[in-house]
Amino acid sequence: MYQIFVQALGFAGLAGFFVSFQIKSNKALFGCQTFAACMFCLQFALLGGLTGAMNQIVMIIRNGMMTQYHRWQW
Repeated sequence: MYQIFVQALGFAGLAGFFVSFQIKSNKALFGCQTFAACMFCLQFALLGGLTGAMNQIVMIIRNGMMTQYHRWQW
């Protein structure tokens, strides 16, 4: 049952990335990709792939910064 739950997280992340390519708004695009990256991060962490989880954390931070790009002065 545990393996099915972990694989379901991966499929949810994959679906999030597929849906994100259909979104026209930048903020919604990065929000959808952040959701997908969170699902993959959780999946990697539960499977013991800490390097993959850390890679997804970097992506989550990048997406969070990209949703706030209009606030930057430079």
